[in-house]
Amino acid sequence: MRFIYGVWDGTVIGGNSGVCGPDFPEATLEFNGGNPVLALIGDRGFGAFSEQVSLPALLFKHHDALARLSCKRCTPCRTGSVLLRDALRQACEGRGADVDWGLVRRVAEQMRESSLCGVGRTGVIPLLGALEHFAPLLSADAPAAADLFSYTEATAPCVEACPAHVDVPRYIDAVRDDRPERAVDAVLEHYPLVGSCGRVCARPCEKACTRNALDAPVSIRAIKRYAADRAPVADRVAAPAVPHPDGPAEVAVVGAGPAGWTCAYHLLRAGHSVDVFDPEAATGGMIRYGIPSYRLPKPLLDVESQTVEAMGARLNRAALGKDFSLADLKQRGYKAVFVGVGASVGQLAHLPEDKNPPEGYENGIDFLRRVHDGVASGQLPALHGDVVVVGGGNVAMDCCRSAARITDGKVHVLYRRTEQDLPADREEIEDAVREGVIFHFLTNPSGLDVADGKLVGVRALNMRQGEPDASGRRSVSPIEGSEWTLPCQHLIAAIGQRVRAEDIPDAEGVTKGRNGVIAVDENFATSLDGVFAGGDCVSGPDTLINAMSQGERAARAIAARLEGKDAFSPRLRMSALLKSSGLMDDWRDWEPSFPRQQAPALPVEDRRSFAEVEDALSCDAARAEAERCLRCYRLFTVLTASPIPNAD
Repeated sequence: MRFIYGVWDGTVIGGNSGVCGPDFPEATLEFNGGNPVLALIGDRGFGAFSEQVSLPALLFKHHDALARLSCKRCTPCRTGSVLLRDALRQACEGRGADVDWGLVRRVAEQMRESSLCGVGRTGVIPLLGALEHFAPLLSADAPAAADLFSYTEATAPCVEACPAHVDVPRYIDAVRDDRPERAVDAVLEHYPLVGSCGRVCARPCEKACTRNALDAPVSIRAIKRYAADRAPVADRVAAPAVPHPDGPAEVAVVGAGPAGWTCAYHLLRAGHSVDVFDPEAATGGMIRYGIPSYRLPKPLLDVESQTVEAMGARLNRAALGKDFSLADLKQRGYKAVFVGVGASVGQLAHLPEDKNPPEGYENGIDFLRRVHDGVASGQLPALHGDVVVVGGGNVAMDCCRSAARITDGKVHVLYRRTEQDLPADREEIEDAVREGVIFHFLTNPSGLDVADGKLVGVRALNMRQGEPDASGRRSVSPIEGSEWTLPCQHLIAAIGQRVRAEDIPDAEGVTKGRNGVIAVDENFATSLDGVFAGGDCVSGPDTLINAMSQGERAARAIAARLEGKDAFSPRLRMSALLKSSGLMDDWRDWEPSFPRQQAPALPVEDRRSFAEVEDALSCDAARAEAERCLRCYRLFTVLTASPIPNAD
């Protein structure tokens, strides 16, 4: 799909220009069902796909949104956005000849040069292109068509990379202004576990940060943690508790992990009563039992979880598949059900001895659960002798670093690929090395040595790299005759996990996909009417932020069902359009380099306990790090022929 006319990357496209412009994928043709996209405006220019779109109307819709979305922090954008909007409104009314277009150009150029963020700096690029190449169309006497509909989103690479689409620059700006409470409020629009996420988020936002092309990404997670430490969530959630009926609530949420808890949080915010079902003694799901306390202190998780209970969530200690079924919940009168059970079953290392594991051989999830229970009770498990961990992900890093704290021997990690291929967070890997963990790359276990029913060693094969596979990752294969033995007394397999089969029995009748996960549609609805699902039971073992994002999206769909509304999300549709079109792939407004601030951490010699290793940034360091943000917002607008649901 190509533009009929427009200006893109400074070049006139369409018409008699002979330039076709970018070819957008078919997915761009419709914004929502049966509602074609008539025009697209962004930081690279504008273009119309239909002749019924007049230039004044196209630009007015965009600048009306720009004036509304401007944060009003800087004078050029605060005053300029209003002046430009009003001028374009005149043009839409057929009074373009009365507009001082020279003044409009000067104001737009000033916004382009001196606005503090990308909303002002890039939002005027389409108008400047129109003034340069299509000025007569702006002064036309005929009024512009008013029967067009639009949706505008101000976003940034970090926002698009975040599964929850948290407004990252907004909370960074709040920290820069020494208003941590406003930063926390920005995050609370999406999930309640702000401080927890500020410690253990996988940080997809930092991977997308524009500063990666300059020096190093902004420490987004550390800034979030700083804000949450200084403005605790419990002090920011002031909404009155949703009253509960005498019988069942409106919605049953199964699982008190990140997905379920976030779903309950958003339903309560929307005024819907919620009953939560979970068999564990404490909330948090797999982030409680699978993430060690030196990374995520459990008292913090307790406080943030209790906030949701204070909002009106009613917690029931019961397990799906054992104490009740999905059919039971529907029969009790729940209007909707959300299933958010986690991947709580670990896997062994696919060795011949898996069927009859010797003493000392266990999976990583069971090991981390034992460690958690020991920390919680004050009686840590003690390991004697050397420990081998198999795997290279974050669970493997949690296992090896936990083992290093409780063994009197050495800790080794076997990983069958190269160091560069390790999927774990780079900082976790570096911390493991600092704490004395020994890594063996291109190494894979092949069997165990056992004496008197106890593990005494791991047999391993050296691996060689082959050709890249379809994903671009190089394959590996064992080197014949390379087997060697690594003596050890403990082997922890951290190569994967899954949802316990009995947590979602086949008898429930819900359709499952590959690997036994629940199949859902774009609104996280399952094959059972009124039953939704999200988190590990849908995606398989995943990150905290992904689970919370799915819980939020499901909650919005459930609320729409309860309120008889359309569940369509223009925000998610815009994100999909930007991704499929590659419109977020480039940014060139570079700024000078500033060093990335480092959070203080416990000295290595003091890390034999499960005390939190990483501390918060100081106030000065947090504000300095916030100053590194390029505020690379970009403004995108689509025009459509019909109204867009939930576009207000």
